[in-house]
Amino acid sequence: FDVPLVHAHKLYSDAIRNCSGLIRTARGPSMSCTPGKVEVTGVEEIMGQKAFVLRFLQCRDEAWIGRPFFAKYDEKAVWFDDLEPLSGMELPWNE
Repeated sequence: FDVPLVHAHKLYSDAIRNCSGLIRTARGPSMSCTPGKVEVTGVEEIMGQKAFVLRFLQCRDEAWIGRPFFAKYDEKAVWFDDLEPLSGMELPWNE
């Protein structure tokens, strides 16, 4: 089954808001993919564009571990391969 990243992040955010501080050490929705393990940390407006804020929890290129990067907001995206770079930026695996 597929769950759009937008919906997965909303479920996680709503759940974490209703939990005690001990449980808040959990990480947001994440997915394993070829470059590594990616966490969806949120949705923000970047340079006037709505975007997913992501970071690698694990990555083949260690320089990207923990560094935030941005992808175009897409309500239909369900997986890493569905993401596109934000205009004017490159995704780490395309560099």
